Amino acid sequence: MRKNPSRRLSQKRQSWPALVFAVATFACGLALLASPAAAGGDMPGCEKGTVPNPAVNCPDRFAWQTLVKVSQPLPNHQALFEIWPNDCDTFPPKPDPAKCNGPNPNPENCPVLPSAVRGAAALGAAAPRVKAFQPRALQTPANLRRQAAGVALLATSAAPCDSSQALEIVHRNPSAFNFIKDHGLWYTDGLTAAFNSTADIQFPIDAIAVKTNWRPLCKGDDPSHYQLYKAPNGQLYGLIAMHISTKDLPNWFWATFEQEDNLGRCDYLGCHDSFGVTPGQVEPRSELGKPYAPGTLNPELVAMLKPLGAQWTHYRLKGSQVDFVTQEGQHTFLGNSVTEDGFVAGSSCMTCHSRGTVNQSGVNPYPTVAGLDPDFQSHNGPPHTDWFFFGATARRYALPMDFLWGMAFRAAPGCSQGNNNTCPSSCNLQ
Repeated sequence: MRKNPSRRLSQKRQSWPALVFAVATFACGLALLASPAAAGGDMPGCEKGTVPNPAVNCPDRFAWQTLVKVSQPLPNHQALFEIWPNDCDTFPPKPDPAKCNGPNPNPENCPVLPSAVRGAAALGAAAPRVKAFQPRALQTPANLRRQAAGVALLATSAAPCDSSQALEIVHRNPSAFNFIKDHGLWYTDGLTAAFNSTADIQFPIDAIAVKTNWRPLCKGDDPSHYQLYKAPNGQLYGLIAMHISTKDLPNWFWATFEQEDNLGRCDYLGCHDSFGVTPGQVEPRSELGKPYAPGTLNPELVAMLKPLGAQWTHYRLKGSQVDFVTQEGQHTFLGNSVTEDGFVAGSSCMTCHSRGTVNQSGVNPYPTVAGLDPDFQSHNGPPHTDWFFFGATARRYALPMDFLWGMAFRAAPGCSQGNNNTCPSSCNLQ
């Protein structure tokens, strides 16, 4: 999380028209050379043991503790979060609540916990689940405009070892899954009913969401440096980015991690970890898309990660976020070079997700993808009242989904075949 006096529209791995690039460079190029100071970080005394409100007072330590919690190793080499319900488990393609009351509901019609979570296989003895990756391309402005125009984005298979190809999968722990299921937030009619209700949407305090990005590993990649997934066709994928959100705070706790070799890992916002690595503050460079030194893991973090496996020592905390602004009223920023590729410079996880809302039809009310601004950049800073209400009449047009975008993105009919969607055409439903 950091303060940033500028927002730059041109970013690495993008091909912008020359005019747009020139405007962005003129407006923001000099600011790229600035070194905005880090915001947040652990308070003095976090190393002394029990600390009240650790998510607020020791956010970087808490981020790593949460990663350890959700990444407990299973006998089949998966991490715990990998067997949690994903979007395909939660948002069925043909929702029908009338068919969901029996003992074995059809996952085509009902949200269903995966068998690994429901049964004895929770210990992870079964074969790893086939991942239901979201076949979405990187979030370049061009691709975001295609999505806004109703063009479905598909991940190319022409170059299976294209290191710029990132696939996404979102998991939520059983607490978050059950809240969505029990409150009818898994289909658009249920979301419409929620909009018409006077009750606020508030997930339970033990809810956790984990958004991950994976890419195919290629010649020259060292598989021992990645949390791995082997697809049925034999292709090996490595985890390259990981967002973790927890309801430990009313506006959620936010942390983002990257694999240490990601190009441009600390571009624009820098990397900030006051607990786990030395040096803990890495400033962004003016030359984009280059490797950053991994630094040295501190002994306490090495001990924390040891039960998870050596691969986790090759991940780095990009930063954590606990508020929209600093005590001086300056906007805070947090963005991942993979997950937010295309709008890292102005990215705020907390602000973007505050716009995770539905309208009276149970769908995303904003004209751009993910509630981004007209330039397809992230909003940051405190939420605006007019994001949710019509002017002076204060008539609601957007109901907050408690900082989670999944309901607006994935609930049918948004995930039905033939609509503007980024959901897989078929999901792993085991």
